[in-house]
Amino acid sequence: FGPVKDLSWAPSGNYLISASTDQSVRVCGEWEGQGWYEVARSQVHGHDLSCASFISDSTYFSGSEEKVLRVFQATSTFFSNVNAITGSNIVPTVPGVIGAHIPALGLSNKAITPEDMKSAVEHTGTANVKDYDIPYQVAFAPATLVEPPLEEVLLQNTLWPELHKLYGHGYEVYQCAASPDGRVLASSCRATQLQFAAVILWE
Repeated sequence: FGPVKDLSWAPSGNYLISASTDQSVRVCGEWEGQGWYEVARSQVHGHDLSCASFISDSTYFSGSEEKVLRVFQATSTFFSNVNAITGSNIVPTVPGVIGAHIPALGLSNKAITPEDMKSAVEHTGTANVKDYDIPYQVAFAPATLVEPPLEEVLLQNTLWPELHKLYGHGYEVYQCAASPDGRVLASSCRATQLQFAAVILWE
């Protein structure tokens, strides 16, 4: 665990994300009649997170102690769970992506599709084993949440895939924000030189 550095509400108001120096972005939602719980660990990073901001109900971008901003998109599994947990009715925007994984030597979350799961079953006999090489190296199974998830479920089954990287800053990203309509993003970084002391706008 570590201090929370930023927080952002989804435009719908049904859930929020928090970015922390524990190198994760966590999604929290209100479990009907039971209070607020972490429902997804959408990003687990190799650097301390400094900021995160929703672009839409299904996408957010984040910054950390590196020069890159990363854009993430929710999975159809996440939306199914959020609909059940919060009593909302959010239509999945990425029906072909059910989960994500982190490659053994990488920092970027890679998408997992039903076709990937089928391929894993055909080659290994199961879709929930560790250390096989097609197409990911972690245990994963689409998680249907009927109670607040345990740590193992959060780490293995609730990641969001990374869509894009945004390059432009010369030092560690410090803050980021999105316009209300999600069409313009803004970010800034720590700077020791005037040329890097600027806010970058992304469209």
